[in-house]
Amino acid sequence: MTTWLLQIPMTPYSANHLLRCHWTERKKIMDLWCYAIWARVNEARIPPQNAVMLEATIYFKDKRKRDLDNFAFSLQKITQDCLQRIGIIPDDTPDHVSWGKVSLDSDKGNPRTEILISHHSLS
Repeated sequence: MTTWLLQIPMTPYSANHLLRCHWTERKKIMDLWCYAIWARVNEARIPPQNAVMLEATIYFKDKRKRDLDNFAFSLQKITQDCLQRIGIIPDDTPDHVSWGKVSLDSDKGNPRTEILISHHSLS
């Protein structure tokens, strides 16, 4: 199975933030994430896939307690939309993308989001 690790040099906003902010701010956040994902996909030379399995670890700069679901939801939504937008997957439906574990951790000197993309065969 082919896998690629994308290191995105930022952490996602919480779903609470994204749901409450103005649509123009949400669009700016989406565009920023899509650009970061596009850049890492190009560096890794990931070809278009019919289906992928995704996992992620979000590294915050501190060890504060956070609601995993709040951050996993926004990360999953943005990542799937971006992978479809840049042509890595044909659609962001369960037929083409599935998620494994999403976890939270801390790294004071290097907050980031690591997304593991694995080629996934359709059954």
